[in-house]
Amino acid sequence: MENLTHILIHDTVDCTSVMSAESNHKDASQYFCDSVHDGLLCWPATPPGRKIAQPCPPLQGFNDKMFVFRKCSLVGLWDDFNNSLVVEKTNYESCILPEKPILQEYGKDYINDLQNVIRKSSILGISFILLSVIALCISFWLYKCKLPKYINAILRVKIHKHLFAAVILELIIKLIFQISIFLTISRSFLVTVQKPVVCEILTAFHQYADISILMWIVIDLHFIYMTAKSGFLCISGYKAYVIAGWGLPVLPTLLWAITLILNHKVTCWNGHMHLASIWIVHVPKILCFVSILVLISLSSWRHHQRVSKRLIQESKIINNLTTTGILLSLMLLTFLVVIIPTYLRLNNLKSKTIVQYLATIFTSSKGIFVAILCNYSNIKDFVKSEPANNDIEI
Repeated sequence: MENLTHILIHDTVDCTSVMSAESNHKDASQYFCDSVHDGLLCWPATPPGRKIAQPCPPLQGFNDKMFVFRKCSLVGLWDDFNNSLVVEKTNYESCILPEKPILQEYGKDYINDLQNVIRKSSILGISFILLSVIALCISFWLYKCKLPKYINAILRVKIHKHLFAAVILELIIKLIFQISIFLTISRSFLVTVQKPVVCEILTAFHQYADISILMWIVIDLHFIYMTAKSGFLCISGYKAYVIAGWGLPVLPTLLWAITLILNHKVTCWNGHMHLASIWIVHVPKILCFVSILVLISLSSWRHHQRVSKRLIQESKIINNLTTTGILLSLMLLTFLVVIIPTYLRLNNLKSKTIVQYLATIFTSSKGIFVAILCNYSNIKDFVKSEPANNDIEI
């Protein structure tokens, strides 16, 4: 029987240091198989005739409770496997989760093509994320240094600043993941994000930021509704908005994280998007979308009433609702592009490629269209206005 050696190389160990350490212990009388990185995992130098194993990598569609294998032949060369899923002479067949038979069907060529798509998608995502962060930072700079000081005291401008901060939080987390994916696919060794605790915290904060962004859009619409109802821009209620925007998303995010900690003991919560527990954070997002639609309808109705009674002239309300409606459409499209592929089976690499690129573009460029729409609305409405008092009639 073959001698099966379980060599567990943890994510926190640099592959190059493992290779170097193993080479120092080689027996000169034996032909060792050389240490190698197969694109996903690091494999040390191995004595001939031995089969070595590691836990499967924490990738989507993989079961990291199973093991992946390589075999060193008697002549000191890595053996080929005839199984359906082999990458660089590493047998990953046992890693595949039952719900992902398509990977087994396509095999190594499919995996290589998919890796190329992911690599290009990561480059695209990193580029758009950096542009988004730059756009939002420029927005903060404009408000602080270039626009009149009274602009910053307007409640809606304060709301938009918090929206910018929530988007930046999400983009930074997404940037870390995109860089990690790119370096992993490019056979580099990024180890920090692969630590279970680190990637799980980042995943939880990503969901938190997602909900917080939508909450701040709801708050913006509530402000517009109150303005349409009263006919005045009021600066009261700021503390309540801050508590709602940053505090309420904590509850579903914390409940979701605790559920995964207790019931989904997989490294980095791999495969969490396919679990029923994901609806703990999806439902609040859907409720936010519904609330936004309701508030847009109520604000339009209130504004129409006041105009029909000649209480006010056509004002900023319609412009604000238009820009918020555009922002809502883009957010909803982003949400659908991300969530639909999770539940819609795509058997075609071309379909997967299109969806991957669309999801990357929409999620990574979120900061760009948030900055453009919010800045356009605020600058158009307030820059040419003179400050009167705390309540400004419109």
